Amino acid sequence: MDFFERQERARGLSARLTLLFILSVVATVVTTHVFVVALGALFQPEEATVYSEQSDGQLQLSVVNPQELFIENSVCNPVFLFVDFLIFGGIILGAAFWRLRKSRSLGVSGVAKTLGGVPLIRGSGDIRLQRLYNVVEEMAIASGTPVPEIFVIKGVQGINACAVGYAPDASAICVTEGALERLTREELQGIVGHEFSHIVNNDTPINMRLIGVLFGLEFLTLIACWMIRSFFSKYWFLGKILFFFAGIGLFCIGFVGLFFGNVIRVAISRQREYLADATAVQFTRNPFGIAGALKKIGCVKVGSAIDSSACEQASHMFFVPVFESGFFQRLYRTHPPLVKRIKALDPTFDGAFPERVPTVPISEEEERRLAGLGVCMAASESAPSSAFSLKSVASENGLAASNASLNVDVATIYGDWALPEFDSVIGERPRGIRITPRLLEPIPTVLDDVLVDAVGARAAFYAVLFSRDERVRASQIAFLRRVESENVLQTLDRIVSLIEPLPETARLLIVRVATPLIKALSLDVYKLFRKIIVDFCAADGRFDLFEYTLQTIALRELDVFYRLIPPVVARYSQFRSVANSVQTALACLAYEGEENGGDAEKAFLAGSAVFNCSVPFPKTRDYSLESFTLALNDLAQATPLLKKTILEACWRCVLYDGSVNERESALLSAVAAALGAPAPVWREWSN
Repeated sequence: MDFFERQERARGLSARLTLLFILSVVATVVTTHVFVVALGALFQPEEATVYSEQSDGQLQLSVVNPQELFIENSVCNPVFLFVDFLIFGGIILGAAFWRLRKSRSLGVSGVAKTLGGVPLIRGSGDIRLQRLYNVVEEMAIASGTPVPEIFVIKGVQGINACAVGYAPDASAICVTEGALERLTREELQGIVGHEFSHIVNNDTPINMRLIGVLFGLEFLTLIACWMIRSFFSKYWFLGKILFFFAGIGLFCIGFVGLFFGNVIRVAISRQREYLADATAVQFTRNPFGIAGALKKIGCVKVGSAIDSSACEQASHMFFVPVFESGFFQRLYRTHPPLVKRIKALDPTFDGAFPERVPTVPISEEEERRLAGLGVCMAASESAPSSAFSLKSVASENGLAASNASLNVDVATIYGDWALPEFDSVIGERPRGIRITPRLLEPIPTVLDDVLVDAVGARAAFYAVLFSRDERVRASQIAFLRRVESENVLQTLDRIVSLIEPLPETARLLIVRVATPLIKALSLDVYKLFRKIIVDFCAADGRFDLFEYTLQTIALRELDVFYRLIPPVVARYSQFRSVANSVQTALACLAYEGEENGGDAEKAFLAGSAVFNCSVPFPKTRDYSLESFTLALNDLAQATPLLKKTILEACWRCVLYDGSVNERESALLSAVAAALGAPAPVWREWSN
């Protein structure tokens, strides 16, 4: 199952979730109505004498059962039923929509903070935090997705993690402090890979909606649990015993919602945990990393508990249950049993968990590498220490070796058609794909020390957009001196000579790594930064392909994060709805390849053949970046499976002549960014 099929499945789950919620609300209210009627019947006398007037005017004495009469008159009473729907249905729906609205208003970072997360800024000086940042960055670069925000849940000694977000470019990963201290690097990679799979598979938007759905259904139970827990607290207050029994009664009423909440949780969440575990193994190439983390969690003295009501409400989003072992963990069945998950990864597991899990020390060698004294990790920790080190290792040690150590293959992301050996006609590609060498050039590792915060990120953005025209550059520098801080200007002076000679693809990689660091800015500062970027792109009076791609990849993601533009909503599922936009996109790609000695018409037809319908080739090259932008904005509203076909068509169009140049790569990266898909990783074709 590739990236787009997972997204389509996630859309199906979203519709399924809505249907299950509606059915659960109806079933909960009806069941509660019956419960309330039965409860009311208990307060009726068991027997009563009734006088009824006969037709002859005589009174007849009869004995009736008031309880039965009450039930008969109340269960199907439309007024009574309507009142119950109004009360209990209103409570459920109101609580659900309130929770959803609150989550949306908080945004990804706000939700992460409510879970107890503290933002992680690269370069903080803590060696364990640096290792976490590197692990997250490696996964992001390898999968072609933006680096998510990173949060650490402080003060929690249990091992746990979660991913929150609304899209791959608007997401965050939270990891407990206990996980950083008790896990090896391979085990940390395992749980981060698990959470990344939820991001890549588009599970996180479903999880965010599930928060509201479960909160609504379980609202009465949550209040009841709080009331019951209050009874066992050390604080005494008037009516504590009455409070306790009221909590038990409310729990009985709310148990119906809890039951249906668990039905939804099992239907939506639990099976995806097995898929996420399997995907984490694909990412890390190491089943024993995630299995080792799960075994440590099974230790009674460690566990995975997080004592926070916010985390309990979002329990389905975590790597493992957040409840202490016992009643509440059984009550909220958020995850499959640990033993089953471990045996799926390690069939030799005998079910015995370790008795204790000590803090894992960081070796001096790893500490030196994390501090920037080495280019990559030790052989036993084969993943590179950063995005830039990844490119350096790829250049110096051979791309095949680098690829062997890194994570997912393109088929996992795009499908089999993206494999280098796949051919649309004969099933195999008889000739190799020529990748322009500059697409594979390394990036100076010294930039690792710069891209650690928003200061370095802003400087990097400005450096990649500096004009080569001395007059224009002087104007850009003068403008920056008026509006930017001294720290940014000093950092810019350090790195501009390093970035200037880099190819466009390398500079786009710098932008990808710098983009999440920009999210630390306030909205007002970001608006100023955004204005500077847009002005820099227009400074020389022309808007080139690199500037367009940069804005497509970076500013689109940041604008959604800062809610300056709404997230894209899928509207088109049929090819005919986007036929004109597909024609424009393929024509731009085909004519771009023609400059490299290719045949534009044949490349266009190779791409359009994917749709099994006639797409006329435009004989005149009358296209601009503006028309390309309008086409991509239209294609971005396609459903995931249609996006898959569109990207496959663009891919085949570019690869038709057996070569990829910088401009083709930039255009394809822009297409992938607009479609919300991972960017192409050309090292797969470089062997």
